[in-house]
This record gives sequence, C-alpha cells and structure tokens, in this order.
Amino acid sequence: MQIAIIGAGNILYKDDGFGVYAIKYLEENFIFPNNITLVDGGAIGFKLIEYCLTFDTVIILDTIFTDDCDGTIYNMPSSEFLDITKTKHTAHEVEITTAIQMSMLCEKKADVFVVAITPKDIISIQIGLSKTLEDRFFDFIDEVLTTLKKLSIAPAKKPKTKNLQEIIALYA
Repeated sequence: MQIAIIGAGNILYKDDGFGVYAIKYLEENFIFPNNITLVDGGAIGFKLIEYCLTFDTVIILDTIFTDDCDGTIYNMPSSEFLDITKTKHTAHEVEITTAIQMSMLCEKKADVFVVAITPKDIISIQIGLSKTLEDRFFDFIDEVLTTLKKLSIAPAKKPKTKNLQEIIALYA
C-alpha cells in the first residue's frame, strides 16, 4: 500500500504554514518505511489530484476553518472534510477541496484523510506559528502518528531530532 502524507499551507502567513511545518517535523524526526512518501505540499492546489490518483492512501495535513476554538484538531475522512469546508477562506483550501472532489469522479482513487487544526492567525505576514498552535503542535503530530498506527505503520524516531523552533528556523 502506497501512502502519501502531504503538508499543505503557506508559511508566509503565520499559522497557514502549519501543515508544512508538520511534514518537515516528521521528515526530520522519523524514519518511514519505503511505501510512505512525505510531501512538502505548500500551496499544493490542483496537483493534489495526481496523489489521489496514484497512491492508495493520502493524508493531508493542513489548517481548517470551523466555528470551534483556535487549536482544535480534526482527523477525518475526505467526505467529512468536504462537508465542513463549505466556506473557503484561503486559495489552497479551495483548490484542495476541488481536487478531492475531482478525484472522486475517477475510477481509481486514494482513500483520503485530513488531519487539520483551526488556525489563530493566517493574516500576519510572518514565518512562524501563533502561541496557540505552537502549544498544540505535538498533539497534532501525535494525531498523525495515531492515524498511521491505524494503517499498521509505526515510524521509528531518529536518534538525533529537531524541535519545532529548529524546524521553523529552516524556513526563516
């Protein structure tokens, strides 16, 4: 089973880069089996369709807007994600939902899951995360690892790891 884990977002707009930081954290701190592909998706947009059509499972790491408080973590299949993202707030949110919908029309498609968090600030032009999302970062990573465990995947921790601030500094 081929699995793609895609971190989406724009690091120039503070919390909007959360998915990118999460994928980089996983890449820097864990060893994954060969059937796992980690993708810094940035503002991946419609290119997501390629992953949905060529992989068996796609896990998207991103921010999501809901009525819940900032820092709320979601883990859901794409059908649920599409239901709660009827109002789009960012360009990549529009493109991701459209790409998932388009891939659903194809004969061969991946099982798509979204692990997302509600952002506090996607307006400020600043690399980094709000304190709220920094505080929830490792809960989010644990949620991703739990999702992988359900797929019988347990990545090994690398002997030398980087903390969140070191990950963010890679983009500064």
